[in-house]
Amino acid sequence: MRGRSSDAIVAVQRSASGETRSGRTTTAREAVQGKDFDGLAAAHSRALARVSADIAAAIRAEAGATR
Repeated sequence: MRGRSSDAIVAVQRSASGETRSGRTTTAREAVQGKDFDGLAAAHSRALARVSADIAAAIRAEAGATR
């Protein structure tokens, strides 16, 4: 089975100070279903959705920590 892997380094910074408050590395792996470009594109889309969810979680965690 083929797969798609996306790696991202995420840093959450405060706008005013520019100070980095949270940094993390995210890896998302998704299986490619099918043998055509559509299957590869779908797997890539799912992997990026996971990375996006991790970014959103980091932002929410930082927002909660500063309240």
